[in-house]
Amino acid sequence: MALELQLRTEGNYIHRCRLPWPVDPEVPEGHVCDCGRRWVYQPARWDPLLTLEELRIRQEAGEFLRGIIPSFKPGPLLDPADRGVVVPMPSRGGDAPSP
Repeated sequence: MALELQLRTEGNYIHRCRLPWPVDPEVPEGHVCDCGRRWVYQPARWDPLLTLEELRIRQEAGEFLRGIIPSFKPGPLLDPADRGVVVPMPSRGGDAPSP
């Protein structure tokens, strides 16, 4: 799988049209901007409806990042006795070390 890197205009990534307030904030609804971009309102935010090409680009970017970001396997589990040391605290007014 080869990832294509191309320069594009900012119009492909930045949306400048104003999105309206939803009629009912708890009900999903759709909106089409003057620029032709389609949006769907999910409760609490507007999400763009992505084209198949945009979805493919995002999927390829995710696969690319998974290939370069290292993943570490957890080490072997330790016995509870090996995880730490219990240090006794001096009793109050007793043999407390001076600062």
